This record gives sequence, structure tokens and C-alpha cells, in this order.
Amino acid sequence: MLVLTFIAILVAAASAVVAVLALREAKRSAKAAEDSLAEAKRSADAAEKSAGAAAVTAAADQAEDHRQRTPSLGVTVEEKAQHDGTEVIYRVTNDGPADLDSIVVHRPLLGDVEGRIVHHVAPTGADYGDAAEIGRIAMGTYGRFTLSLGSGVVLPEFRVKIASTAGNESWSSVVQLDEPRKPPPPKPVAVVEPPTR
Repeated sequence: MLVLTFIAILVAAASAVVAVLALREAKRSAKAAEDSLAEAKRSADAAEKSAGAAAVTAAADQAEDHRQRTPSLGVTVEEKAQHDGTEVIYRVTNDGPADLDSIVVHRPLLGDVEGRIVHHVAPTGADYGDAAEIGRIAMGTYGRFTLSLGSGVVLPEFRVKIASTAGNESWSSVVQLDEPRKPPPPKPVAVVEPPTR
């Protein structure tokens, strides 16, 4: 019986050693799993930051691409009005880089003082309003709009907002217009001759 007790003690001790070894291995496995989880979290964070940076880069690339396709529009007076003229025609030339589906010229942007008088615009030959839709303009061609000058002797500097579209893209810019009127003719000067003796 003593032998059986001794064997039972040996088996219990061996089981305890195996349990201690299994516990150590379980702790090592748990630590390795914890380390793997921390590494996976760092990788996920890095991937998220990388995705965010990629999205910012993509947005910046898209904005730069949009800027590079911004139309170059030349706005010139077709023929200056007389010094007391009440309207003038301007040309909007599409200098590229692509054909435009629509160009809209808005009435001039004026300050508080000069803005008390409203200077309307119109597609040339049509009615005046706050905006003039001058239509499609292929690259290298132009459209026209008419600006109402009013009867004032002194005119402000005119700046107009021009909105253009091509496909589903749109742009807007503010353009300062050329002087719309010719200068007044010089006043005749009377020449007085000294009396002859």
C-alpha cells in the first residue's frame, strides 16, 4: 500500500510539473498572441493612415487636374462705344484647353458707391438681365455679350464674374473689362491772334 501511495504521489508530482509547464507555455502563447494583436493593431493604424494620406493625395491630384483644365478666356471690347455711348459689345474668346458647353457672364461686381447704378448684361441681340448665357464656345472661337453702360459721364472699373462648364466640370473667374468708351473729342481751342499794327 505504501508503494501505491508513493506511485500516487509521483503521478501527482508529475501532473503538477506538466501543469506548471503547460501553464508556462500557455502564458508564452498568450504573450505571443498579445504581441501579434498589438502588431496587427499597429499595421491597421498604419494602413488607415496610409489610406488617409492616399485620399488626401488623390484629392490634391484631382484638384490640380481640375486647375490645369481651367479655361483660358480672353475678354476684349469688340469696338469701343462713343464717349457718350450707353452700351458696348465684348467678345469672350475660348483660348482652351477644351471646348466649353456653356459660358455665363454676370453683371458687373461694383463697390457700394458705384454699385447703386446697376449695369445689366445681355447676350448680344437679346434682353438685358443679371446674367448673359452666351452659350457653347468651341476652342479658338468666341461669343459676345453686351454691357449696359448707362448715361453717366464717368464709369467705374467693370469686373464681371464668368462661369463656364465643360461636361460635369465648372469653373468661375472674375475678369476686369477693358475701358468701354472712346475718350471725348478734344474741345476746340480758340486761337486769338494779337492785333496787327
